[in-house]
Amino acid sequence: MAALRCILVLMPLMGLTWGFGVLSLNSDTIAFQYIFAILNSFQGLLIFIFHCVLDKKIKDAFTKQRHRWLQSTQSFGVSEGKRSKTQDTSIF
Repeated sequence: MAALRCILVLMPLMGLTWGFGVLSLNSDTIAFQYIFAILNSFQGLLIFIFHCVLDKKIKDAFTKQRHRWLQSTQSFGVSEGKRSKTQDTSIF
């Protein structure tokens, strides 16, 4: 069901993008070239959102990994939200 949803969302976007790509072959149609460039730049972002961010398997794996990380930091005496200034173990 999720694969069908992704196909229904992404195929019109990709078809629309390359439709503007074909229309932008003529150098007189600069508007189509800009639309093609803008749609192509958003295409990667939308693929990331629909295939990574909204995917249930990836959400579950991320939640599981975060839970493991929180458990490991608590075993070292670092609790979430109560980190001391001398013991900063944040990644970012």
